[in-house]
Amino acid sequence: MADRTAPDVLRDAADALALAERALAEIINQPGRGRVAGIRNLPVWGRIVTQTIENLRTVVSRDVFNRWWAPWQAQLRDDP
Repeated sequence: MADRTAPDVLRDAADALALAERALAEIINQPGRGRVAGIRNLPVWGRIVTQTIENLRTVVSRDVFNRWWAPWQAQLRDDP
């Protein structure tokens, strides 16, 4: 397997974000039980976005990534 690059990781994160946005649209736009898939999928795909972004640690310097990620991580943690 070839080494992954930052663009590879960011493309995967964008793909996961698109799926999270689709799940949110289902929650907003689908009536009744049609919303259930969105309700179940939104937290899953939202978490996959953050996990995918965290894969950048293996692509860039861990210290550089951690300094960049720390404020975002704090914002996510503090947002109910």
